[in-house]
Formats: sequence, structure tokens, C-alpha cells
Amino acid sequence: MPLVVGTNSWVTLAEAFTHLSSRMGSKDWLDLDPDGSPGLPTRESTLIESFYWLSNDLSYSIPNSCTDDLVKQAQMEGALYLLKYYDETQDHEAAIAQGIKSFSYSKRSETFGEAPRIPTRIVGLLKNYRTDSAGVIQLLGEYDG
Repeated sequence: MPLVVGTNSWVTLAEAFTHLSSRMGSKDWLDLDPDGSPGLPTRESTLIESFYWLSNDLSYSIPNSCTDDLVKQAQMEGALYLLKYYDETQDHEAAIAQGIKSFSYSKRSETFGEAPRIPTRIVGLLKNYRTDSAGVIQLLGEYDG
């Protein structure tokens, strides 16, 4: 599926490449095969996955046609996050869906709670699009970094 701004993306591939080329920690994204191989992510597919991940989260109301630079940055940050932690994110959500509250294995333990599934860095970028439990948009002011 090609990346189409206003349909399955807020950011263009060129914007993402420009931003992520100079961002620390984006080597995994830059190393992706631009043409892709079957079953492997591409730069486009990670941006599309991030778009759907963020736009389907009921905690936010972001129009598909949004041009806010903070939303674009959130999509790019989301793409990096999913590229690195997609499997862990899916495992975490599956555990919560199954009713698992915590687990312990050797020296590792984890407690599953109501923590936001979107990382704090991205939540901060999207705070102007946060919705309350009734789905009403809460405008919370400008992002202050």
C-alpha cells in the first residue's frame, strides 16, 4: 500500500526522511530497504503502521487531513517506536486482553496496568488532540517542548 497523505499518513516520505536522517536513534529506520522484501517493513509501511496506531487510539481525535507539525513528528516517532518495539507492544496488549495482571520470570517481573500504550514522548506531542472519556476534544494549549 503506498503512503498517501490525508488517507494513511500525515507526513510525506520526504519529510520523514529529512527529519529522521538527522535524528539520533533512527539508524534502524534509515537502514530499512526502501523497496522492501516480502514480509519485511519498509519506511513507508512503518509510517503507515504508525498512522493507524495513533489514529485508531480513542484517546486522540486527529483528522486524517491534519497538517500540524507536532502530529507529523508524533507519526515519525511512532514509526521509530514500532520498528523497535512492535513485537513487545503486541505481547503486552495480548497479556492485558487475556487478563494477566503481572508475571515474573527469573529476575524479571512486570506488572500490567492502565499505563498508556503510546510512549510519553509521543503523548506530549499529541496533547492538543487528547479526548476525554466522552470523546470530546480537550484543547490543552500549545506544546511547550
